[in-house]
Amino acid sequence: MELPPDDPKIKQTDVHRIKTSRYKLQLYDTIQFNKFSTWNSLVRGFGRLLRRVDKQTAESRSPGDERQAAERFILKHVQTHFFKDEVDQLMTDGKVHAKSCLCKLDPFLDEDGLLRVGGRMRYARHQMSLKHPILIPKEGPVTRVLILHCHKAAAHQGRGTTLGKIRESGYHVIKATKLVSSVIHHCVICQKLRGNTITQMADLPPERAEESPPFTHCGFDCFGPFTIREEEL
Repeated sequence: MELPPDDPKIKQTDVHRIKTSRYKLQLYDTIQFNKFSTWNSLVRGFGRLLRRVDKQTAESRSPGDERQAAERFILKHVQTHFFKDEVDQLMTDGKVHAKSCLCKLDPFLDEDGLLRVGGRMRYARHQMSLKHPILIPKEGPVTRVLILHCHKAAAHQGRGTTLGKIRESGYHVIKATKLVSSVIHHCVICQKLRGNTITQMADLPPERAEESPPFTHCGFDCFGPFTIREEEL
């Protein structure tokens, strides 16, 4: 059945074709990061997403490269969301303003567009992640799952060891001391390991405090019951 084009009941809409590109994905406002409880599940989720995008762009990665790409993708969008002004200032002026909270850290953008801590260690013979760690904001669910991941990697040690593990992993969290203490305080395993021992406060009953013959207040069945048959003599 053919419908006339001037039928008032037919609504005409324009069809737009959008070409998806992994460099144009703006996912921070659409994906709910608080739905992921661990850093590994978050990275795997974005890894699968980038894998589908790569199929459209005819690209392929190894599992290791896919994980690194997913981590860079997450951290870059987190920084773009929380450090938008600083990123814009670095892209235009090459430095951040003196009033910025990151001014003392001398931040810069690396070749992947990630915001890193600057300093005077550029010529040191260390890895890039140790000399210039990636800046992580103090807010957001991504920061908490990342700290929890480092806390688990440190075998649920205290605040100092967890902070060292975060720095060893190549991250610099803004005002991390209070945030790490909060994560450790809400860690279920740490609450079990560091919980207070239970003390018994009630008095013992007389049966346990006084001497008495065996099996006076309790019985112990060693063998029974047995089914027997009585015969008349």
